[in-house]
Amino acid sequence: MTTEAQSPSIILALKTVPPFLAIVSSVRVTLKRLNECVPVMQSLYAEAARLGLTITGPSQWHYIGASGDDNQEFQLDVVLPIQHAGPPSETFVYNELPAFSCVSHAHTGAWSDMPAVYDQLFSQFYRDGYSEGTVVREVHIVADLEQPAQCVTEVQIGIV
Repeated sequence: MTTEAQSPSIILALKTVPPFLAIVSSVRVTLKRLNECVPVMQSLYAEAARLGLTITGPSQWHYIGASGDDNQEFQLDVVLPIQHAGPPSETFVYNELPAFSCVSHAHTGAWSDMPAVYDQLFSQFYRDGYSEGTVVREVHIVADLEQPAQCVTEVQIGIV
């Protein structure tokens, strides 16, 4: 008798994220170097405060063209939703992000768990018959750097 280890099914919710305005920083990075981008997120919050911007949602990381290969470079947009554009920023741009069709899943746990979470998500994604687009978003609903197990990250996988 043989047994196959199967990961439990993950429920992916189909949704369309409405368009929103954001202050954005775009960087070229690899998955291995993602930790280098945490200060970018902190700088976005500082710049939003300096410019007097009203923040309307949690920070987000948009992975554009990431293949899952730890060493392949891709574009990471670090995004902070805002109510209205303000004065020009010397380091960040204002960007109106279009509506985004995706499947989503909320993960509670440390960001260091994300590689295993992505393996499960994409396995379920393909089992459910979806075709992926070029963008995956992480919405940092709760970002608790003191207690990483308390982090809540909504992963949104773009669909075509």
